[in-house]
Amino acid sequence: MAIHAFDATVSVGEPHFASMSDRASVLDALSLAHEVASGNAGWPSLAAKLSDLLGGERVVLFMLDARTEAAKLLASSTPNLDKVPERFLQAGRRQARRLKARLPSSRLVGSNHARSKADTVGDLATWRMFLEPDGAFVKGHLLGTSEATYLCLACGPDAPGSAVEPKDREFVEAVVRLLARAVEISARIDSMSAQLHATSQILDRSAVGIIQLDRNGAVLELNGAALRIAQAGDGLTITTAGVHAATEADEVHLQDAIARAIANRSGDYVHRFSIRRRSGLPTGVVLTSIDRAHHAVADQTCCVLFVIDSEARHDPDPSAIADLLGLTPAQARVVAALTAGKSLAEVAACLGVTVNTARTLLSRAMAKTGTNSQVALVRLVLTAVIPLPASE
Repeated sequence: MAIHAFDATVSVGEPHFASMSDRASVLDALSLAHEVASGNAGWPSLAAKLSDLLGGERVVLFMLDARTEAAKLLASSTPNLDKVPERFLQAGRRQARRLKARLPSSRLVGSNHARSKADTVGDLATWRMFLEPDGAFVKGHLLGTSEATYLCLACGPDAPGSAVEPKDREFVEAVVRLLARAVEISARIDSMSAQLHATSQILDRSAVGIIQLDRNGAVLELNGAALRIAQAGDGLTITTAGVHAATEADEVHLQDAIARAIANRSGDYVHRFSIRRRSGLPTGVVLTSIDRAHHAVADQTCCVLFVIDSEARHDPDPSAIADLLGLTPAQARVVAALTAGKSLAEVAACLGVTVNTARTLLSRAMAKTGTNSQVALVRLVLTAVIPLPASE
């Protein structure tokens, strides 16, 4: 079987729609790209629609890893096709080998390519081939999100046969380019969503309340600690509309600080103050602006409040102390109790040991940590052990 390269150095710029046979086909191509990016259509329905647009010609969509040459079938208009036809796979693999031969140190194969290689990368980013004798056509476009995977679209019989009349190949090229960009957008959205989910989990593990406000002072996001403060409703009231203090004097101070932080676009505004409770210790607040000098998104975070609930207890976890300081479980329990403010006699009573035993465990803990006093050991724990809220 003969495989001939056809104009492998295709421009990576915008497709030329004027040469396409039908303006409606352009709109259909854009519609297909939008459906992929938005997740409203699956690959099988796209393959079927493409086949219809090409007058019933068979269509195969697949991904090809440029490094391993492994292929993944996305969809085909051919019923029950379970893998990429070998003739289409050979066309793609030929381009993968060409890429690796011309860019052996490129990040496309695991490293960083020099800026001077940009033209070569552009040359290899898109390709097309005719497969004789039946005029089958294969088009590939490199995905910018991975820079190692081609999105490929093949038109024509799955196996060699008699010659067929070529279809609108320029339409196919435009479709592949648009679908590749749609896949890149979809991948970026998925990546951002996953990262935001991970960031949310990280912030929820903080013992400090974190509240993000938009340019109107409305709450965009808050972490688990801030939610617990909001539920307590003592000193601070937190709703979607904003953050408010219980007393009039504190409310005036708080809203003035928030307005100043929102007005500051350089991110260098920091203000520290406290909010009084109805009873007990006040709530500590640090308010900071966000650098947005080069961005103006309507719903972006403009300022952040870090809130310390002084009434919440976050006693150090003995297992965390043991892990971080290399102590035995018994030694860590003594140190944790001392850090929580108990006297040595109270520690002994809580742990069910004698005072002498508790003192021995404390001495051994100080020896292991290189501290020479109970105060120094407690200070070490307070600075070395990250306080996390208890698991629910």
